[in-house]
Amino acid sequence: MWGKKKDFPQKKKIILSVVFAIWTIILIAFSSGGTTESTTTNSNSKNEAVTDAKKESKDSTPVKKVEAVEVAGDLLTTPAFTAEANTSDMVDQIALTAKKYADTLTDEQVAAILADVKNANHQFYTDNATMEKYMWYGYLLDYKYDDSEAKSSLGTDLFQAIKYVYRNTEKVEDSATVENLNQIDKDFLKIEEESMTTAQKNALVTAGKYLNYTAFSYTGLIEQLEYEGYSTEDATFAVDRCGADWNEQAAKCAKKYLDYSSFSRDGLIEQLEYEGFTAEQAEYGVSSAGY
Repeated sequence: MWGKKKDFPQKKKIILSVVFAIWTIILIAFSSGGTTESTTTNSNSKNEAVTDAKKESKDSTPVKKVEAVEVAGDLLTTPAFTAEANTSDMVDQIALTAKKYADTLTDEQVAAILADVKNANHQFYTDNATMEKYMWYGYLLDYKYDDSEAKSSLGTDLFQAIKYVYRNTEKVEDSATVENLNQIDKDFLKIEEESMTTAQKNALVTAGKYLNYTAFSYTGLIEQLEYEGYSTEDATFAVDRCGADWNEQAAKCAKKYLDYSSFSRDGLIEQLEYEGFTAEQAEYGVSSAGY
């Protein structure tokens, strides 16, 4: 009797083929992964080499470290800075030292700095010592006060007006320097406004109203404000800051008198002096009126 032919060998052949195919795929994948890893490793090695080269190049460049100097005496005296003059290092050292000591600056010292800067009248460029002094003052004010305060703005504009000239990258007559100098004047006006009392502010407003109404001499306007009840101090404060040109006030007053009545030249001069104008102002006023 013939039996059925077994197909086991055929199944075995198929299984072996499948196993071989899987094994081939594994080998290919492994080979590919190894290549990728090798490529990545090589790439990383190159990057590390480049980084090391850059690091070595940067480390080999000499870097000058500037530090604050010690200040043992009065902050109004310029410290003995050690950096090279007319360089960014010197400017940085001045700034770092000011930052370190600004909090110890007293109100009396601030007042002295403000008076000194104002009296200098933009004459900050006489020599290196003068420029270093006023940069020192500028940085002290800048670090002492909050950025929103006028004294801080004054400090900023002061050292900005000087440091580029000091480093020989700008000139005093350059537009940027001139702008900073003009800003310094505006900063002083803001500082005065911030420090004014209510009486001083009101006296200043009243002085402006009187000047818009008629002509006054310097002393005449003070007397008028005193008549309004302001103290001599507040009246003087206001008149000093009212912005009047007293020669022009004398001219207006002379014309007003001539519109009202007839005067000889000498008589008109005498009348203007009676109003509180100086002899020079009275002469100017009469001449401007046509005499």
